Amino acid sequence: MLSADKKFGITMGDNAEPCIFVLDNGYMAPADTDLKMEPGNWYNILMAVDNNGNFQGALWEKDAPEDAAYFGIALGAFEDGDLYKNKSWELSIGFKGQSTFEIAEYCYYSFEGFVKETAAPVV
Repeated sequence: MLSADKKFGITMGDNAEPCIFVLDNGYMAPADTDLKMEPGNWYNILMAVDNNGNFQGALWEKDAPEDAAYFGIALGAFEDGDLYKNKSWELSIGFKGQSTFEIAEYCYYSFEGFVKETAAPVV
């Protein structure tokens, strides 16, 4: 696993809803979606961060990309946003309670910019 100073990720909330979190500032909020993650189903997830502390991602059931849940957050726009710019990040997948999950495969990609702009909540 790659390690970094800051951590951002997605976890399953109390009602099986996907939630985004930022570990170092305690931020956690549900993604704006009707998608519920269910045991026994396979999901794909894509998470990305740019140099300005902007995060975007998508989560979808394996064979249903048309029903993807999109999420994003602009940490660089926070009051202390400079703390989140030009940093190394660890992207995490988590869960609450007693659970087990399998990761079939993972990849790291480089990119020049976001293809789909999403509304990025700011706390």
